[in-house]
Amino acid sequence: MRDRSLWFVRFAQSVSQFTGQPVTFFIALATIVVWAISGPLFGFSDTWQLVINTGTTIVKSRTPVRAEAVPKRPAGAKARKG
Repeated sequence: MRDRSLWFVRFAQSVSQFTGQPVTFFIALATIVVWAISGPLFGFSDTWQLVINTGTTIVKSRTPVRAEAVPKRPAGAKARKG
C-alpha cells in the first residue's frame, strides 16, 4: 500500500510542476480559442457546448485532488520578486 501511495505523490508532484508552467496556460488558452472559433462551424450545437463543459468539469474536479497531494510549496519553487 505504501508503494502505491508513494507513486501517487510522485505523480501528483510531476503533474503539479507541469501544470504550473506558462506553456500549460497557453495550451489551455489556445484550446479555448479554437473551441470558440469552431462554434459557427458546428452551429453552436449542444454537442459543441458539451465538449467544453465536460473538459472544464474534469479539470475543475481534479485540481483540488492534485493540490492536496503535493506540498504547499515544492522544493523547486521560488518566490519571484519585482
